Amino acid sequence: MKVERRKYPRRELDLAAAIAWPKPIPCTVINLSADGAGLVTEHGQNIPAEFDLALNSHLMRKCRVIWQKKNRLGIKFLPHPSHTVEIVHV
Repeated sequence: MKVERRKYPRRELDLAAAIAWPKPIPCTVINLSADGAGLVTEHGQNIPAEFDLALNSHLMRKCRVIWQKKNRLGIKFLPHPSHTVEIVHV
């Protein structure tokens, strides 16, 4: 039996999306969680290590590829720059 190592449970999906690099690369989100997703694309060999994933016309997430097997990718969502905290020493 396979041991689940994910921090958050994933939900199975069939959602059209696009990898925005530099020209959109069509893909399908096959599963999704709070911190990552599984993708399938016909252009697996041309995917950069980090990219923006357009989930729809209003939602874009910065991502990093964690694993890749042919046309399947496991990605981790990166923190949004507006969510980072800068510590200032005075």
